Amino acid sequence: MTTTIDEAPPDPATATAAPSAKPSWQFRDMRLKVGDRVQVEPPAQVGAGRVSAKVVGWVEGQSLILTIPQTPAGRLYLHAGECVVVRAFTGRSAFAFSCSALRGTVKPCDYLHLSFPDRIDGVDVRSSPRFRLGLPARVQLAQGAEAVQVTIDNIGSTGALLVCDSPLGATGDSVEVAFDVVVHDVPVSLALRAQIKTADQAADTAHYRHGVFFVEPSTNDRLILAALVWFNMYENPKLSA
Repeated sequence: MTTTIDEAPPDPATATAAPSAKPSWQFRDMRLKVGDRVQVEPPAQVGAGRVSAKVVGWVEGQSLILTIPQTPAGRLYLHAGECVVVRAFTGRSAFAFSCSALRGTVKPCDYLHLSFPDRIDGVDVRSSPRFRLGLPARVQLAQGAEAVQVTIDNIGSTGALLVCDSPLGATGDSVEVAFDVVVHDVPVSLALRAQIKTADQAADTAHYRHGVFFVEPSTNDRLILAALVWFNMYENPKLSA
């Protein structure tokens, strides 16, 4: 039995455009594997925000096949021709591309056919660019201890610089950094395990600065951090640290 997708003309304006970066990325550059998790951003009028799906497979030049994303209201329902933005983080690169819904089915399993992308934008984050935020955050020094209020001076996909009124610990100490941020109009809360790499006191103020490295963030957390880097890279280049 096949899930019906109503026929409708493509409307590229209904999906958020992917960042414009290197136009030379090819599908094979993403090194996607069956079972890899990606994020799907449907048209704004669907009201589902970003949802996760897994790669089922693809037919080169014809179709990308994903599991049907699930929302709190159930399966994500798309009309044929509706545009979505798919985002993936593989290795040390983050990718985004637009495609349109072709067909969905529930047998033998739930899966969604999307058009094969003809343009893929990507950002190589090996150098972990940093961006100034001035974002309030909470740092947990030990399990059960009271959280310390800090400010994230700048952040990248692999770490951040924290500023606070008192020392958080010594180099090598483990902490948890929690903060709230809005990425592409979607509120997100992160709680990241981190390790202190540098610690010093600013010469011109009484504030203490701690450089931390994020320890084994989850795939979803890496996607969010990469999206945050993208947003600053393309929307606010003057905020580069």
